[in-house]
Amino acid sequence: MAIKTGSEFQPFPLFDTENPPKRRFSYTSPPKNNKANISFNTFAASADLSRKDGWLKKRSKNLFHHWQWRYFVLQDKKLYYYRKSTDNQPAFVINFDLVTVDVQVINPTSPSSIIILPLGSKRILELKAKSSQELADWAFALHFHINSSEGKKKDLATLNQKKEFWKFDRISDAQFRQSASTGDILLFRSKNIAAKVQRVLTRSKFDHVAMLLCYSSGKIGLLEATGLDGVGIVFWDDFLMYNWHLLYSRIVYRKLNIERDQKMLDILSDFVDKVKGKGYKITPQKIFKKRENLKPGHEKNFFCSELIASAYKSLGLLPDEVPSCHYWPGHFANEKNIEIIGASLGPQLVVDMNL
Repeated sequence: MAIKTGSEFQPFPLFDTENPPKRRFSYTSPPKNNKANISFNTFAASADLSRKDGWLKKRSKNLFHHWQWRYFVLQDKKLYYYRKSTDNQPAFVINFDLVTVDVQVINPTSPSSIIILPLGSKRILELKAKSSQELADWAFALHFHINSSEGKKKDLATLNQKKEFWKFDRISDAQFRQSASTGDILLFRSKNIAAKVQRVLTRSKFDHVAMLLCYSSGKIGLLEATGLDGVGIVFWDDFLMYNWHLLYSRIVYRKLNIERDQKMLDILSDFVDKVKGKGYKITPQKIFKKRENLKPGHEKNFFCSELIASAYKSLGLLPDEVPSCHYWPGHFANEKNIEIIGASLGPQLVVDMNL
């Protein structure tokens, strides 16, 4: 369905380029007649490579170098392993488009183990399977994915220099912009002490969350609630220009997997109109309320995750019986495994500005 193009939102003349401000919103609230500015920004998915998964033994790096069973997944030129097949978050990931690797098969005629060596890294991965044939199948699959990757075309070792680079799946800013669609979310892990305390109290790895609004102009907006300004929208371009990303040790992207249509767009546009400019508030009384009957967007004020929960409720993605103020940023991370009605949130991808 074609989306009409509206006039561009005009930025506030707030900013002094010599002295970048604290985190603020980029521009005024959208005009009432400007709903068509929000678009879906759907993108063409790259061709799928064959997926392979199963249990393999991995040699540990502890003193005794014993072997441990891990659940491996090879998909889209990435190799993951999980401690359990039911885990939501991988314990290891290597993206062959970002890292150049060498693969060695020990005793190729009857393979006994596979060694994966990332270029420029001391980290190696040695694997065994239940049988030589199964290991040979994995070696062939790895060869296929690696030979199709950017890491095969040129030497890529920048990411390997980062501490524990294998812990997080990553995308570049350019890849994030290409993938971003209205309704997707960003999770933030702040560096300040107050945020660390919040993460401890809420048992979460994140302390802030925002929802993406993608415009027909190509701009990406972040709908969020902050203590400084309440509810508003900041352009991603401004977010980077003023180096606000440096306030966070990690920014994580999750795609909302849903069939987007004009009805969804209209609902979100109406929601933004209702919440724009509302204040920020978080109190114990608010958090521990047993029941909240307000319709999405009719709340008087918000904290960050309450705003995103309310937006998702307006789309019918979260149950009505759970108050929006009972959601923390961590509920939108994969460790909480939040149930989205009729849709799902994709894997966590760290947006890495250095790629």
